[in-house]
Amino acid sequence: MVQTIANLFQEVGYNQFQSVGFSTDGFATTPTMRKLNLIWTSRMHIEIYRYLAWGDVVGIKTWCQSEGRIGTRRDGFLRTLITVKSLAVLL
Repeated sequence: MVQTIANLFQEVGYNQFQSVGFSTDGFATTPTMRKLNLIWTSRMHIEIYRYLAWGDVVGIKTWCQSEGRIGTRRDGFLRTLITVKSLAVLL
């Protein structure tokens, strides 16, 4: 279950990069990163308040912020859309 939640956060983050034209190579890299042969690495810290149950309708919200000179950080949360209770937080 934790792997599924991590995959959801990662997929949403990638889709956000792609939707703003940030990525064209499938790895969410910038043009400068491609010139320097760099790729993103990630480390996730996920706090799970409740695991998903069958039939849960969920929504994920993520956002980026800079961290240091060349890093970015993605935070977010996973919540049920009916009760609007947080199920997990990406820190």
